[in-house]
Amino acid sequence: MASELVKHEIVDEHTVTVVLRVDLDDEASDPRCTVRALAPDKAVVGQQTFVPEETGQHDHTVEIATERRATAVEKVGCTAEGQPRPR
Repeated sequence: MASELVKHEIVDEHTVTVVLRVDLDDEASDPRCTVRALAPDKAVVGQQTFVPEETGQHDHTVEIATERRATAVEKVGCTAEGQPRPR
């Protein structure tokens, strides 16, 4: 499994939209992907974890609710059972 941050948009004071491209293997069990929104001081102001359900390479649009305005996005990555390090 692998993931790539395609784009993000700071929608408003409390919302960020992220497009994450996920390449999910047929054998992946219990996959999870996480993205974070960061403030200017690099504090995490929002985080969203989702389950990619389609195998192969697909773009997933994720909305992150933030506690204050974000200025950047960080891809934590995706994991599956037996794969502790996000990719």
